[in-house]
Amino acid sequence: MLTLHTTPDYEANYFSRLSCLAGFALVLSGCAVNPGVPSAAPTITISTIPAGADISVGGNYIGQSPIAVPMPASRVDKGAYYAVEYRADAPMQIEAQLKGYDSKSVSFGTFHAPVDEVQRSAFYTSTTTTKPGYYTFNSGLTIMLSSQAK
Repeated sequence: MLTLHTTPDYEANYFSRLSCLAGFALVLSGCAVNPGVPSAAPTITISTIPAGADISVGGNYIGQSPIAVPMPASRVDKGAYYAVEYRADAPMQIEAQLKGYDSKSVSFGTFHAPVDEVQRSAFYTSTTTTKPGYYTFNSGLTIMLSSQAK
């Protein structure tokens, strides 16, 4: 004798929704991301108070605030592979200009000092190499502009 069990519609609907939510959670968590597709590069949002100032980075006009610019990146040799690290050899030079306000130049970035690395071999000898200093960047910067004196 063969017995068939059917699932009531409300249970089927519940499990259908549950599996859909689980799939959506995987996409949000990054587990279901295609590894062949590069992720978007991180950005730095430059804002001013008041908003609408002309923004230049390194002497090049890029637009009006608030604006997002790509974070500086460098390709680093890791031996067997290359990695992208979001850092630079110098701070970012940012200038904000708005009619009726004093122009403001800002040097942006956090400096990380050079580090000496000692590598020891099996024969009690060692070599010291110095990793150069570098700058890293936060994801946002707000520049406060001052009114021009009348």
